[in-house]
Amino acid sequence: MLPNTRPGRAEYTRCTMASTIQLLLTSTLCVGSLVACASTDSTPKAPSSPSSGPSSIPSSNGVNQAPAPVSILGQWRVTSIKTVVEEIPAPKGEAVVIEFAPRNAKGEWLVAGNGGVNRFGGSYGFTPGEGAVGSLNFGPLLSTMMAGASDRMAFEAALLAALAASRTVTVEPKTLVIDAGDARVTMIR
Repeated sequence: MLPNTRPGRAEYTRCTMASTIQLLLTSTLCVGSLVACASTDSTPKAPSSPSSGPSSIPSSNGVNQAPAPVSILGQWRVTSIKTVVEEIPAPKGEAVVIEFAPRNAKGEWLVAGNGGVNRFGGSYGFTPGEGAVGSLNFGPLLSTMMAGASDRMAFEAALLAALAASRTVTVEPKTLVIDAGDARVTMIR
């Protein structure tokens, strides 16, 4: 009689866990790379001559955008998300932050942050408008996939949904408000 060559439950579980760990490590490396790119020299560079700078910059989604003003650049702490139903304060503990980086060598504007449980990163496009209001959109955001406390997970889900649906942003020296139609994300420096 041939020995049983079909893997048992324990072997299957080990393979599944190894695949999950490998996926988490790959995701962490991707987000870490985005964070590393976002944390490089954050000093905006002036064009070498007044006419040599581009009037608009193509974003990763193909839409032209003006260079992001200094006021949106840097780290912002999320304080609340207001939906049509309720206002959700940021969870206590580790700060929920979003950092807008200046354009990198590839011409991309990158964003990275901590949603409350997971780190996320991706690209964004910003076009200044009238006064302090401009348009803001995000490309696909990558995120780690860790589990956490239910209130932190719910806040993070609402935050990422609002960022995906973002339309306009109001930028003041110490306050940034992203309007996503059904939700408003308020942040401070």
